[in-house]
Amino acid sequence: MAQLLPGAPIRLIHTIRNVISDHQSYLIDPETSKTFKELPNLIFEDIDIVGIEPVRLFCGCSKEILYPMLFALDKEELANAYENDSFIEIVCNVCGKKYNFDSSEIASLI
Repeated sequence: MAQLLPGAPIRLIHTIRNVISDHQSYLIDPETSKTFKELPNLIFEDIDIVGIEPVRLFCGCSKEILYPMLFALDKEELANAYENDSFIEIVCNVCGKKYNFDSSEIASLI
């Protein structure tokens, strides 16, 4: 993953993509004798690595954050869910976690 520093020209990210694309053989060849940490220096002529961090997936979703999405639903759909004592499920499009809103939570919207 490469990240532009503040003030860097946006065209720089296109240059980085092109360089990586031109050197894909280094990235996919298991016979490459270079370690992963040496690869950036191998494929880029002028690079300064300012830090190395492990990549972690974190999603800050919560039921409270997704609650306003219920306002986007049709009032009739909300009323039907309330009257049938059913729930509405909203799925986070980042992590896939599912949140159920029961009829009492839906009632506060109607």
